[in-house]
Amino acid sequence: MMTVVTIQPGDRLGKVETVDWDYEWIKQFVSAGPGKDWIEHVTLSISPQIGMYINEEGKIMDPPLPVNDLATRLYRQSRGNRRFPGDTIEGPAVLVGGPDSEGDEVSLTGDALRVLRLLGVIEDDRTAENVTHD
Repeated sequence: MMTVVTIQPGDRLGKVETVDWDYEWIKQFVSAGPGKDWIEHVTLSISPQIGMYINEEGKIMDPPLPVNDLATRLYRQSRGNRRFPGDTIEGPAVLVGGPDSEGDEVSLTGDALRVLRLLGVIEDDRTAENVTHD
């Protein structure tokens, strides 16, 4: 089990969730359907380290996936708006911690959740175990 933050297009805030983390879960979350599951990992320039998984082909699909304004804003904030200022992220995004010493993603730490709250990505920096799910 792993603590992540999920962000869907149109979300005002991300959701802290505990998920059964593996490649298939990532693929299902960011996928736009069968055969449209190109996954990209982006390392955000934020401390503590936070990674974001997105659909790599979201912009060029026909039709393209919807713009994810919250994920785009977070990406731009992490890059200081210097890199690809007009670029956007399309489709769902999932935030993870890590990597650990073996290069694997890990749960978002309490420090990472606090940073995400301060950046306006989540409302509450409690751990996922203390967050009520719908």
